[in-house]
Amino acid sequence: MPRQKRSSLVSKQKANKRWCSEHYSHETDVFRKDETSISSALPERNMRCQTLEDSCLSTVKSLNDVRSQVKSAYQSNSAITDIDVTFDGTWLTRGYSSQIGVGCVIDLLTGFVLDFEIMSKRCIECEHAKSGLGENSAEFHVWYEGHISSCAINHVG
Repeated sequence: MPRQKRSSLVSKQKANKRWCSEHYSHETDVFRKDETSISSALPERNMRCQTLEDSCLSTVKSLNDVRSQVKSAYQSNSAITDIDVTFDGTWLTRGYSSQIGVGCVIDLLTGFVLDFEIMSKRCIECEHAKSGLGENSAEFHVWYEGHISSCAINHVG
């Protein structure tokens, strides 16, 4: 494959993996950090919709297994388990110029990543609306009021 097409294919695959990762980890509230994570569990290339669905459902099952392992590690049968965690975050680049990062809540006993949050200082939809409607226009402010709940910017600093 020519370099540009390969790069485009890889970026689409990464986007699909990220979507599944975010979608299914929120359903189970658990995400594992090693090689059996959602991202590495998904097949790399051209798959049918059913294959993707089967793969995601299989991953959800393994995430539920992780949840049970954490509960058994703490010997808890209640709906809420009191666990020890640590938080670690990183940005794509060093310094204050990075626009995207990730933070992870890691269980101290098992080493599983229990939750994560993707942090972003940038929203492409907002940028397009600002350039198309004008940042100080009334139309932009009306549009932004409807967009704010789905805006990708979730970190300022």
